[in-house]
Amino acid sequence: MPKIDDGLDDPPGQLDLLEEEEQRSSAGLAVERRFEILQSPLLPPQILAQYGEVVEGLPARLVEWTERESQHRRDMEIRAFEEARILRLRSQAIGAGVAGLGILVAGYVAVAGTGAGAPLVAGVIAIVSVGGPFAARLLAERWRGAATEASDRSDNKG
Repeated sequence: MPKIDDGLDDPPGQLDLLEEEEQRSSAGLAVERRFEILQSPLLPPQILAQYGEVVEGLPARLVEWTERESQHRRDMEIRAFEEARILRLRSQAIGAGVAGLGILVAGYVAVAGTGAGAPLVAGVIAIVSVGGPFAARLLAERWRGAATEASDRSDNKG
């Protein structure tokens, strides 16, 4: 603290006491901050060693738990991917079956239908049978996207 000459004489030693108190208080306010960003699911070896000093065998158990959790997550991702792949294949096969059946029905109506409206009805059947599965797929994706967004919003509120 710089000394201000106010024309008053301080008692001897008072200024030194103030400076010491100020140094102690500023030293007491010093805070060490340490931020680490870890890319690994495991703790750094130094921290694991510190845990080992507190609880014997804990580092080995933490490593084992982390490995099991990682394997479980990989298994869940593989299973979800396989289920999605099977669902896509099934929906493609059913969609192709519906479209093919619709084309057959439209052809039958166009050839065997009586009256002037038979070709028009056959055309409508063909359009709906081919476009229907595609429209249903688009609608399902839109609903799934809306449900995911709503779920994300509710998760962010909590």
